Amino acid sequence: MKLEQGLFLWIAVVLPYMFTEQNGWTIHHPRYEFIFWVVAVSVLADIFLLADNSPVHWILTVNSSVGNVLLICGVISPLLSATVVESTRYAVLSKFQLGKARDDIAAIYNGQQQQGTGKVRQLDDLLSRIVHSSKVRTLTAWLRGRLEDNRRQIHDLIVDSTPKELDHIVSSINIPQLFTYGNYYVKAQREFGYSTMEYIIEHREKDLTMFARAALIHGLMRISTIKYSHQQMEWASKSLLGAKGEDLTLLKNLLDSSGDYNNLFKLVYLDITDEALNKKIVRHIHRQAKEQIRLDHAHEKRRIKILSDVDDTLIASNGRFPAGCESRYPSHAVYPGALALFEEIDVAATLSGIAISDSKRKSIKRLSKERRKQGVDDKTIDNDFDDEDFEADLLSVYGPQDSELQNDHTKALSEMVKVSVSLPWKSGGGISHILFNASDPIAAIQESIENEYGLPPWKQSLIIQPASSFETQQSWKHGNVAFLSARPHAYKDLTESGSYRKFRKLFTKGLMHATPTLLPGSLRSGAIAVAARLRDQFLLFGMDLVEVIRAVGAALMSKTRKRRRNVEQDDDDERGTREMLLTKINTLGTRSTPQSNWIAVARTKVDRFEKYSMLYPEYGFVFFGDDGQGDLYSAERMNLSKYAGKRMHKTFIHRVFHHNNAGTVLSSIKEKDQEQFWEDNNIVFFDTYIGAAIEALNSRLIPVRGLYRVAKRAIEETERMIEEYPDFDFTVAVTQMNNDIERANEKLSSHNIPALETISL
Repeated sequence: MKLEQGLFLWIAVVLPYMFTEQNGWTIHHPRYEFIFWVVAVSVLADIFLLADNSPVHWILTVNSSVGNVLLICGVISPLLSATVVESTRYAVLSKFQLGKARDDIAAIYNGQQQQGTGKVRQLDDLLSRIVHSSKVRTLTAWLRGRLEDNRRQIHDLIVDSTPKELDHIVSSINIPQLFTYGNYYVKAQREFGYSTMEYIIEHREKDLTMFARAALIHGLMRISTIKYSHQQMEWASKSLLGAKGEDLTLLKNLLDSSGDYNNLFKLVYLDITDEALNKKIVRHIHRQAKEQIRLDHAHEKRRIKILSDVDDTLIASNGRFPAGCESRYPSHAVYPGALALFEEIDVAATLSGIAISDSKRKSIKRLSKERRKQGVDDKTIDNDFDDEDFEADLLSVYGPQDSELQNDHTKALSEMVKVSVSLPWKSGGGISHILFNASDPIAAIQESIENEYGLPPWKQSLIIQPASSFETQQSWKHGNVAFLSARPHAYKDLTESGSYRKFRKLFTKGLMHATPTLLPGSLRSGAIAVAARLRDQFLLFGMDLVEVIRAVGAALMSKTRKRRRNVEQDDDDERGTREMLLTKINTLGTRSTPQSNWIAVARTKVDRFEKYSMLYPEYGFVFFGDDGQGDLYSAERMNLSKYAGKRMHKTFIHRVFHHNNAGTVLSSIKEKDQEQFWEDNNIVFFDTYIGAAIEALNSRLIPVRGLYRVAKRAIEETERMIEEYPDFDFTVAVTQMNNDIERANEKLSSHNIPALETISL
């Protein structure tokens, strides 16, 4: 067998296995996955050893000593491949840490003298004795009986833990390693027993805070066996179903702030394959969300999730196919002001709202609880959701006079104060800023800080000062940014890991205010779009080539005829013929392909959006996209969505597809009705993120000062980019930026805010 034949057959087997990972077939269970890769690596080694035209096979025939060594390696390749595969799996489990980027959350559990810290050290030590990358060390420990003894000690430590200790343990310890290597099975007096993980989830689940539950669920997803185990699906479901109200919202946001592809979307729609459990979780989310919506309505509070495309919306592609068609900025450059605008919208929504009395809050909770018991709140939240009957019930209980008193009470509570607390465990010291009502007593503020950071009142160093809700930058723990990418999911996190590395880098540099989540595209729709684009590009190139050949042929025939007739060719005719040929050659292959190629990708984004919106029914949405790869089509379909069309507050479309007529842009609306539809559904177009910030200000998504901050940061980032890329032509980008700076200055001047200076090249 030839080397190329063997490699072709090997790839033909491995690629389908990799691309069918999300189907949930048993062959993808980690146990069988291990066997598959051991066999695959062994077969690959044998192909290189035995193929007739392989360089390795040639060495076997030329040099017997080297050949014998290679032959021995080929014989023991199963053992070597098993070691490689197991080491890779060990590395994946070892690097796990939920919310690694969330310093403000992690500080609650790391570095403090909290209950359970000593037990965490003991458990880490015991796990280190069990978890080995080397199979030899694991076998030696097993023969000595130490593995089971260490597992039993881990189990006893967890069983003897107090509620606070257990919460700290689950939040801090490596759950995937505990489940994979340290799970101890206890034989009870009855026929069946229970394991360490089962004990935590079934018997001590109520002792766990939302952060601990998020760590537990994320750990179950990390070990990649949840979709093959009904018991693990039930464990994850129980943790979600046990959270209610604001706690459930917090848990969902924590799962989406983990910094890898194991997020809430993957858990509900891919990992929990049991349809009954899936429906139960979605129904629970919607039942609890209705209470949150009612409370938010009373608070006049907005919850907003920011959805954004990646290529040509956050990061410039520089026109590189298939990423996008942007040409104004260098490849892989983050658009100036994009992340600043995301932060302003997120923080403005987070800090929105007014205070309400405890009596009204309790009335809303009590009436919501009664409606859940009666089954009235079981219906899914969609565009037909109408809560007027609840408002009538609340009015009958609360009374109009009480409502008027509530308004007066709200006015008294509307003044806010900013409390700055020193966090001594942060390296170099750290300050966290929290907003409280001005009427809150000091004791209540101290108690809240103790619950939030574990810092007792006598250790608290507080600075209290007046604060404007929009002028104060709050350290927000859970970002509300999700990226809808056209790039498909591939094996494990092969494609997502690159995006998350970019996000972590941006977060570490302080450019991104929170860790986002990522909703990948579909391999099928992506492949269809790319194949259609390549087909059309090939056909258009062929058409252009035919025109060039015809032009050359016509020019040669004309010149030949004139020579035969002894007619001298006019200089103007010759010059015209030459220019026509040069034009044809220069435009060869530059004709644009139809944008309809991206319809499949656009529909996939709409499907992802609808499923994602089902997980966050208490939130509204803002979408950022571009007009180059079907995002406008997606935005139009999102606004018509049955589940979340009314919750789409605004859509921002970045102009990167530079054509004069709107008909060349991929749209689902007839050309004559486009302008009116876009206006009715708050779909706006922008050239720079300063222009987008102006549109956000017009829609009251950000304050005036927010526009100033976005514009200032966009100018700074543009000037820095010009210095980093001295050879790149920024003429178009700077011209558009300066135009939007002038527009922003008009808005700022009416509020007595200093004008911003334009950018010079």
